[in-house]
Amino acid sequence: MEKKPIVLLILMCLAFPVMADDSSPVITLDEAIASADVNSISLQQARVNLNQAIRNQDAVMTTFMPDISLTAGVSTGWDFPGAPESMLNPTSRSDFGFNGLDISAGATASFSFNGSMIKDGQLRSYQKEGAMLSYEQTYQSLESLIVDAYWNLAAGDLSLKAAELSYEDAKSQYDMVNDMYNSGLADELSLKEAEIGMKQAELQVKSLRDSNALLMSSFKNVTGITGDFAPEKMPELPVLTLPSAEELFAEYGDSSLDVRVAVNTLNSAKTAKDNIDIASFVPIITTSVGYSYAGAVGSDYQWDNYRHTAHGVTGSVMVSLPLSSLLPGSSTDMTRKDAADSVTLASLNLQDTKNTLLEDIRQAVMTIDQAEASLSIQRSTAETMQQAYDLAEESYQAGLTTMTDLNTRRNELLSAQIGCLSSELTKLNAVYDLSYLLDISIDEILEKYSSEQN
Repeated sequence: MEKKPIVLLILMCLAFPVMADDSSPVITLDEAIASADVNSISLQQARVNLNQAIRNQDAVMTTFMPDISLTAGVSTGWDFPGAPESMLNPTSRSDFGFNGLDISAGATASFSFNGSMIKDGQLRSYQKEGAMLSYEQTYQSLESLIVDAYWNLAAGDLSLKAAELSYEDAKSQYDMVNDMYNSGLADELSLKEAEIGMKQAELQVKSLRDSNALLMSSFKNVTGITGDFAPEKMPELPVLTLPSAEELFAEYGDSSLDVRVAVNTLNSAKTAKDNIDIASFVPIITTSVGYSYAGAVGSDYQWDNYRHTAHGVTGSVMVSLPLSSLLPGSSTDMTRKDAADSVTLASLNLQDTKNTLLEDIRQAVMTIDQAEASLSIQRSTAETMQQAYDLAEESYQAGLTTMTDLNTRRNELLSAQIGCLSSELTKLNAVYDLSYLLDISIDEILEKYSSEQN
């Protein structure tokens, strides 16, 4: 019976999308990320914070606008008879009387200036930038999680395909030995060995199916995707010729997301410190202007007799000097020192972020190099294991080796094939990690550093 080599079938699986079944659609990585974007609670929270920061930035001019208020009022009254008519004196009222209308209106405008207003616009700008960067971080963290889970699903599907092919081969061998046993051409030991090999392959299939089911369940929870689907095929990455970590850091370090966040934190701390310093020594100036008006209508209800009773303009200027801020140990002095410490901490954090970024870049580059070297070895190993399995199968059919030896060769071949997939996955995830660290797309990395381009 002529068989197609298992490794060739695996390469065919790599070349085409792997479907969960004939009816399951393929969900692309971009579609999975878009679905997670809609369903992620943390991303929705980051959007709310960003919108608040944008509104706060847009309202910067309100800091320099005066407080304006308008007032208006109307008052009136009636007189009542003071006593029965028989008891009235000449000055007493004997009926109800309208006292007229008193009308008043006024307008006031006040404005207070303090030192913290000088840097208010700049501080709001940094707050808005910080919210935008926080949103980017949340999105990047979510995207990284989806990418890692997505390609683990794709690799899991391919590993399962390899295990299923291995099981089909083991079952075929068992069926053949079983037929020979029933015909008296094989002994019971050979049948037992074939059965053990089939059960081992079956167990491997079940183990991978269970693992893939857990991966799929977790992936659906994160993305909000429902129903059956299959991932795209894993991309076959070219060999990369990467520069040193130091060169990558020099080119992309300042534009990386983590460094931009640290720089924003430092700028915000510096601006907040400047605000406190200025507010500690700049006097507070409060001004107000008011206008009042009053008029009245007589008891005869005749608007022709309306008269102005009073109107005028008032104004005030008040200057307050924050002398207590000059005293050592005062609350303002302590606030200034705390602000200075915040700047120092933010500066140290920026340096630590850069050091960590450099180490992370170095780790990603090393992982990619090691994965490529491992992949080359794994592919050679898989080819060797395929040849060893073919020879073992021929030897078994010629009666020169046992079924146990054939099962061992089959398991070694499957292990080598899954090892290839594991190295491919490690390299793919490491390239994505590097793209996040440098804050550039994976396409840019492949285009710029592919050995074919160089």
